Amino acid sequence: MLPFGNSRKQRRILTPLLLLAATILFGHVGYSLLYYLHNLEYSEGPAFNSSFESGTVSSWADRGEVEFCCDHSKTFVAQDARHGSQALRITLRKDDPLVAGGKRAELRLKPVGVGEDQWYAFSLLLPEEAQKTSEIVTVAQWHAVDDKILGERGRAPPLRLIVHNGTWNVVTTWDNRFISGVPFLHSEPQGGMALWAAPVDGGAWTDWVFHVKWSYREDGLVQIWKDGVSIVEYKGPNAYNDLIGPFFKVGVYVPAWKLQDARETGGQLSVIIDNVSQSREPLPTGNQRDPGQGGTSRSSNAHGPTLSRSPEPAGHSASAATP
Repeated sequence: MLPFGNSRKQRRILTPLLLLAATILFGHVGYSLLYYLHNLEYSEGPAFNSSFESGTVSSWADRGEVEFCCDHSKTFVAQDARHGSQALRITLRKDDPLVAGGKRAELRLKPVGVGEDQWYAFSLLLPEEAQKTSEIVTVAQWHAVDDKILGERGRAPPLRLIVHNGTWNVVTTWDNRFISGVPFLHSEPQGGMALWAAPVDGGAWTDWVFHVKWSYREDGLVQIWKDGVSIVEYKGPNAYNDLIGPFFKVGVYVPAWKLQDARETGGQLSVIIDNVSQSREPLPTGNQRDPGQGGTSRSSNAHGPTLSRSPEPAGHSASAATP
């Protein structure tokens, strides 16, 4: 027994502190469990496809989430649609309110399982302001589901497609630790590297296909085709050691705008998307995705620069393939 166990004064001090600690603990556990329930794994149902022909984003709400703040966040456009009669323009303004803790206008699907083999395909058209922006703009990302019950906080996406200063960039990060860094503190991932970069295709649709085996071990895989041309063949870790795997998002996300004065106006970025798919089965990577009508696409610059972190991690490779 502690020497101060019978002290009324000390009990009056310790009792509320213990109650506060218990409330914080149970609150953290409850929030973490709700977070997991909110991010249940991708269903065993049919493959997902959205070409926006219905003029709604209801299929995204059914199979994921719609992260738009305002009416201007989405506009259905008929001119030069990549597939069918219309596509979706997603717009983010600098003074938009925060959505899911950030400056974003995105559509997302439910997470997948760690170790799963998944295929993703989508078409993008960048308006002029997005082609030339000096901001780092994420137009597609695969976001991790943090193990919040273990104290993990938001981390860099395991995989993302970025536009910056007129250049496409594909970046991956990973961490095989049971807990990424120090619990409840922001931590850098264990590893990461840029897989590919090339100039943006001004005014042209680009068709993307990603084949990913999600893993924080050496058996991970990232294959990417742009306009039917293989541009990345990467073998190595590409995920975090989490209970649930990543989820796919597409749209406009500008992290820097959250740190800038929210009252500033005038900044606006848009991206037009069409024909988005996610499947466990292989998706067409070449001319099979060409619609034969609508907007035009441009051949990929397969000879664009290949980037890697320095020093190169042993046993990992990221290559830009030639046609």
